[in-house]
Amino acid sequence: MRLTLALLAVLCAASAASVTAGLSLGPVFPAGGWGDNISAGLDLRAYGRWMFSEAFGAGPGLALTMHGDAYDGDASLTVLTPEVSAAYHLRPGARSFSPGLEVGAGCSRSRLEAGGGSDPVTWDPFWRAGVRWEFGLGAGLRGAAGFDFRGIMASGESADGFALVFRVSREVLR
Repeated sequence: MRLTLALLAVLCAASAASVTAGLSLGPVFPAGGWGDNISAGLDLRAYGRWMFSEAFGAGPGLALTMHGDAYDGDASLTVLTPEVSAAYHLRPGARSFSPGLEVGAGCSRSRLEAGGGSDPVTWDPFWRAGVRWEFGLGAGLRGAAGFDFRGIMASGESADGFALVFRVSREVLR
């Protein structure tokens, strides 16, 4: 992870890239075995992205995902994920419709708490991949809607999910 961030920093310093910052919010729906006990959750993500061209950008991000217990509400799962993501858009800067792909990878810190105590905190590899439809909002803002397939590759049981994504971003440095 450190090597990836160092390479990204060198690439950014050597290029005339602009920087975009954004926030996304959306529901997350668990799938697979862990989805039997955990209810739908909420995902909040902040990111910075160096735009190497109008179509391609990459950069760091931080996500916080929270889930509750699917049955009696006495448990909660909190996942904090630092990540590196990349995005490619087919029609960059289009006013009304710019479809694109976005991928991310990192390491998730998961914490499960219940009425009777808590499980030990774990750090596990994380991935996500999804489709975005970006559009202009005016006043220099860009909006996006889309979905992600994601997974936490834990040693005990993997945690897969599906997320709807709603994002607002703005170019902050040119």
